[in-house]
Amino acid sequence: MAIQVGDRTIETTWRGLWRYVAGVVVCLIVGFVVFVLGYFVPLLGYVNLGFHELGHAILYPFPVGDTLTAMGGSLLQVAVPIGLGVYFFWRRKDLLAVGLCGAWAAAALQDVSVYIADAPYQRLPLIGGEHDWAFLLGPRAFDALASASTIATVVRGLGILALLAAIGVCIVGPLVGWRPKSSPRGVSFEADDIDAGLDAEITEAGLIPRHSYSVYGRARSAGYGADPEPGSGSEPDRQRPTAPVRPLDHGAPRPQGDIIA
Repeated sequence: MAIQVGDRTIETTWRGLWRYVAGVVVCLIVGFVVFVLGYFVPLLGYVNLGFHELGHAILYPFPVGDTLTAMGGSLLQVAVPIGLGVYFFWRRKDLLAVGLCGAWAAAALQDVSVYIADAPYQRLPLIGGEHDWAFLLGPRAFDALASASTIATVVRGLGILALLAAIGVCIVGPLVGWRPKSSPRGVSFEADDIDAGLDAEITEAGLIPRHSYSVYGRARSAGYGADPEPGSGSEPDRQRPTAPVRPLDHGAPRPQGDIIA
């Protein structure tokens, strides 16, 4: 199908489009559960909790002070989805993954805002230890316990903005036309890269003379085996193949000792 954007017509397929539609649906569900119902997203809430506790554990052995150690949990649970979103945008060019990470970051920010708002009351059930934000906003740290509600509202607003940005990325994704880069074990490579790799392996095994034709019977470069220019007095710098080379199938196993004449 074709999508008209201004003067440009962008060709896309249903297979590529439905992924972004599903991404928008997931973002909307996360937003509804987190911001409207006020619940934790199943499984994702435990993932956020795990990164929260990991943030404390990472900073605890270092002499960074109690304030930074207490903040480490909330910082890490928000930083992980943001960092993954940056990775998928910068390295993989995968806008769908960026959008989903944005929705994850929005849920993490909402979790932190609930934790901050609970600081004056300390009603939330804790795994153990002291209430992080009751300590951070208390007299031993920032002494801003009266501003807990305002700070929580700001953090919640950042979460809503992150969710809207995530939905926007999923909507814009099909219009940009980026294709996610494959991993090192990806499913697609350029045909010329495959040819060069197979040629190199077969040449190293001694099955095809160096500077011979490729496995597809194509000359490696223009003018292969051509006669020297008149009057140059030079001989051809590449040996002509004495017999046609049998092409190899990519799907066939690598020959073992079968010398190609």
